[in-house]
Amino acid sequence: MKNIIKLKGLLAALFFALAVVGCGDEPDKIEYRGPAFVFIESGSNLALLENSESTLKIPVKISTPQKEDVTVGFEVNTDGAVEGIDYTILTPSPITIEAGEYSSFIEIEVIDNAVFESETRKFDITITDLSKSSLEKQVLTSVNVEIVNDDCDADIPKISKWVGTVDIEDAGFGSVSGFASTGPGGSCGGVLVVSDADIVQVGEDSRIVVVFTQDSGNPTTGTVEVARDRIFTNDAYAGYQYEGSGTYDEDSGEVMIDYTLYRPNGTVWFTGTTIITKP
Repeated sequence: MKNIIKLKGLLAALFFALAVVGCGDEPDKIEYRGPAFVFIESGSNLALLENSESTLKIPVKISTPQKEDVTVGFEVNTDGAVEGIDYTILTPSPITIEAGEYSSFIEIEVIDNAVFESETRKFDITITDLSKSSLEKQVLTSVNVEIVNDDCDADIPKISKWVGTVDIEDAGFGSVSGFASTGPGGSCGGVLVVSDADIVQVGEDSRIVVVFTQDSGNPTTGTVEVARDRIFTNDAYAGYQYEGSGTYDEDSGEVMIDYTLYRPNGTVWFTGTTIITKP
């Protein structure tokens, strides 16, 4: 059944490509001519390692360059993270997109305070106002940033290696981009929540919770388990469940899960392998 779904998708993509190119050697360029708007160009969830030596730059863009400077105001709402202790905003609000330019950015520096933090520390950055009334805020206007503590004890799996944007491959059916965040206990709790992706490649946004257990003889490898639970975020498909187990390797940066997907009546729909890596 899954192969049929995939085949239909490939045929549709091929038909579209032929339709676009059909009358010439190259497809026509498409130029945006609608109302100008300002947006954040990134994923809706971002991660910042506490020991990072580089800053996080969040691009803020405008769809059409303006003849005058445009200032973009933003606000920060915290959820466990404390400005001045956990992070510093290096580009205070408002930022400026200069005349004729497409973008500027919000720059954030993490503070490595050498204190172990077991709780999750997050904050939201949201565009609030624009200096030009004819402009709108559209598409993505807010992002969530998680500060990840990577100073865990030696016997704790370093799930921080996967926190943030990840590549999720359904073996044999291609890869998609997703997001991995920490679960209960924060970055040293050994639980990774993988979401914002079509994990099993059937056209539905999905979410799984992966529990890591370190090998006794090797601190950089171990096993993973995903308890049988709902996978699809759409309530219409709440009865479908994902269950899996596998291994992880911190050196290669790979998490591999052999899974089974169950129908609402409890029967097996199909099986497969989920492979999670950093891009």
